[in-house]
Amino acid sequence: MRLRRDPLMVSALLVIAMVAMALLTAGVLVWSTVLLVAVGGSVCVAGMHYLWWRGSPYLKAFDRDDWRPIYTVFVLAGFALAAYSPIKSWLNQFGFWADPALAALETIMFGTDPIRWLRWLAVEPLMVVYAQGWIPLMLVALGIVARKRSHLVLTFFLIWGPASLLLQALYQSAGPILYDPERYGPFPALAEHYADYLISVDRPGVGTGISAMPSVHVMVAAWLLLVAWHGKWRWLALAFLVLIFLLSIASGWHYALDGLIGMTIVFTLHRILGLCFAATNGSERAQTRLMQGA
Repeated sequence: MRLRRDPLMVSALLVIAMVAMALLTAGVLVWSTVLLVAVGGSVCVAGMHYLWWRGSPYLKAFDRDDWRPIYTVFVLAGFALAAYSPIKSWLNQFGFWADPALAALETIMFGTDPIRWLRWLAVEPLMVVYAQGWIPLMLVALGIVARKRSHLVLTFFLIWGPASLLLQALYQSAGPILYDPERYGPFPALAEHYADYLISVDRPGVGTGISAMPSVHVMVAAWLLLVAWHGKWRWLALAFLVLIFLLSIASGWHYALDGLIGMTIVFTLHRILGLCFAATNGSERAQTRLMQGA
């Protein structure tokens, strides 16, 4: 029997559970993150409203019912991202036992450490793209999938929830930059600066918590590809995914397996949820028309 509930409602229940878990495990919610994402999202939506008022051909197709889920999704995203860091930080107390296994398996698969092939990519401009370039793209994509209540809304919240946190709990790993700097270094300055920050913090905060498996950066880039797949931006989105995957390795933050497994999880979730929510308003066909500006 197909699930016929609104993916937005299911996402809200998932976020409530994440907030409760953050309070129970870490004992703190990062309210600054809530404000950052919620206010940032509101600014994005306010800007879209302004363009709509000014007569943007694309946004003129929006009506009142379109704006409500967009606002809702941005607020939920603020709470989800705020809850994510405390839970991730709490998991670190159980130690990082998986690094030797992941490093050995990667060497068997590729014959060497893949970072050795990709050091030339680890230049500061590309590191900035890796660290922050996905954020505005993610906000735009959230507005797109929220408008039609696509199942990709729920996919997004699963990425920032159980889909990544469960793997982090099962395969606690610090990543090459923290596991064995002498073996995998040298690293770009931005990556080393953030590594120092993670080691120095003593309580959950914005972007805290150490975990290499899976790569959430790559998972978000894979999600962006799915959002764009039925529109004219699909090949740029695919190029962005490949770039983020390679940079995740070149930066020293992740093993190649972290990104490969992350992509597999996102594509699998997309397929399963697409079947579950096929009868809702968020069908792929509706999303296709939206991406094409129809």
